[in-house]
Amino acid sequence: TFNPLYIMYYIARVQIKFEDDNGKVKKRTEQYLVHALSITEAEAVVTDSFISAPTLQYEIKSISESRIVEILPVNN
Repeated sequence: TFNPLYIMYYIARVQIKFEDDNGKVKKRTEQYLVHALSITEAEAVVTDSFISAPTLQYEIKSISESRIVEILPVNN
């Protein structure tokens, strides 16, 4: 059941800049589902995840609360 005091899911929209095969800089926006206590923590989680790729240029465009309440596991 939903309880707003628990960790929530946030959608982070991140714009990534990269070079194509012709050397032209392109932009792509990706969405990430982040499990965090707040928007501030979600931003920190996204930032930490990009630290491992220091040459990658990125910008967090937005972070908003997701309407996802729970992710259900697959029962095998």
